[in-house]
Amino acid sequence: KIRTDVELRSLKETMCMDESAIPGVRWVKVPFLAYDFIADDVKGRVQFAKIFREFTAAANYPVLFHCSGGRDRTGTVAFLLNGLLGVSEDDLCRDWEATAFGDSALSFDTGRIQRLLDYLHTLAGSDVNAQVESYVKSCGVSDAEIASFREIMLEGGAR
Repeated sequence: KIRTDVELRSLKETMCMDESAIPGVRWVKVPFLAYDFIADDVKGRVQFAKIFREFTAAANYPVLFHCSGGRDRTGTVAFLLNGLLGVSEDDLCRDWEATAFGDSALSFDTGRIQRLLDYLHTLAGSDVNAQVESYVKSCGVSDAEIASFREIMLEGGAR
């Protein structure tokens, strides 16, 4: 019963596609780069704001988001969404690490997730959750949009 399919793959990776592979599902194509690329204004912030806004309307749920391997681009989005919901840094990293066990063809390089953490730790906030919120706001996302996302995802909307 998926309603929204958020496609994170590049235009080159999806050049022959013009709709979701799931019949009847709204397809939202937002090419996105992972890890420290989120700091880039155009390739990171603008794109993440588009992605995030798909999660702020209850009518869009259930939402599927994906790339090719499900770890780098998808993992970065999952890290940011879960960080905004208050998931601990340790659990965020463990979740990312678990994605490497699903496909032996994917290389496992902890330097990737470390680059994401290093970037986030430069932002305002005393912990990764506050730093993720700083990042999301730097993308132009409003407090009301963040509150809407939390209301949908968390009981009572509080983290």
